[in-house]
Amino acid sequence: MHVLRRYTDKLSTYFDAVASGESRDALREMRENMRLEKAIKDLNSLVDGTMEGADRVKEIVNDLRQFSSAQVSEKASFDLSHAVHTALHWIMKESDFAVEVVDNIPRPLEAYGHAGQIHQVVVNLIENAVDAMAASETRRLTINASADNDGVLLTIRDTGSGISADDAPQIFEPFYTTKPVGMGTGLGLSISYGIVSQHNGELSIDNHIDGGAIASLFLPNRESADA
Repeated sequence: MHVLRRYTDKLSTYFDAVASGESRDALREMRENMRLEKAIKDLNSLVDGTMEGADRVKEIVNDLRQFSSAQVSEKASFDLSHAVHTALHWIMKESDFAVEVVDNIPRPLEAYGHAGQIHQVVVNLIENAVDAMAASETRRLTINASADNDGVLLTIRDTGSGISADDAPQIFEPFYTTKPVGMGTGLGLSISYGIVSQHNGELSIDNHIDGGAIASLFLPNRESADA
């Protein structure tokens, strides 16, 4: 939204200059300085992204309402790899720094549950992993997944500083956050844990033996999830 506002401000400034009778040379220089050609090319994708983001917010709000009222959401088979790649696309696009992504996810990857809720869990896990690497020299996000007769296991590993002994027992508690003030509500992991529990699944975050942290999300098969 901030980028879209900047672009519309630039276009408004340019059109004001046109209306005021600025010379062609002045207008050409203004277009070059403000990089209007790039802004115009980007507008379509920005509008599409804004609309998709609005749909995502609507779905998240609906999911949270269902979660808070303890209603049972309708579950169905869905492609977990699509949820992961959609989350990756938006988080990497909004990240302030580059992250190497090692993607070992089979496509498609059938899972069972409420796709919207699990998508939000994946978003929270990836966002936390990326944020944890802000001060790291090596920023590598490794995502693995596998499926068997029991269900689907998704792991997300970062190369951050890991989880301190003091933080470990509290990471799933509501409003607990290790992020700087203004960068997190402390609800993401708590809500994620609740959603996964409603699916009869398992969610854990531990320190990896080679450094960083690893989040593990297990979603059981249909029979176990509906038990």
